[in-house]
Amino acid sequence: MHAYIENTANMYWISGFIIDEKHQGKGYGKAALDGMISWIIKTFPACKEIRLTVHRENHTARGLYEKYGFVPLGEAIGEEDVWSLPVSKR
Repeated sequence: MHAYIENTANMYWISGFIIDEKHQGKGYGKAALDGMISWIIKTFPACKEIRLTVHRENHTARGLYEKYGFVPLGEAIGEEDVWSLPVSKR
């Protein structure tokens, strides 16, 4: 799932990204994340930053996001940290 706020450069969100635990480690998360990032960049040329949230204890997801260049912003929404990917890194 994704969400965005029109006429912004940094409010493009991957708002739902879930791979069942028994299917993790098979490359599905990487393929889905890569596809979503590419689609957002292609569909929204004004996008300069993609954001998502990740649960603090989900080390698998955090590792995947780090490999793609996402970094924590030091902000949180509930129990989840907000991470950001500068589009210029892609």
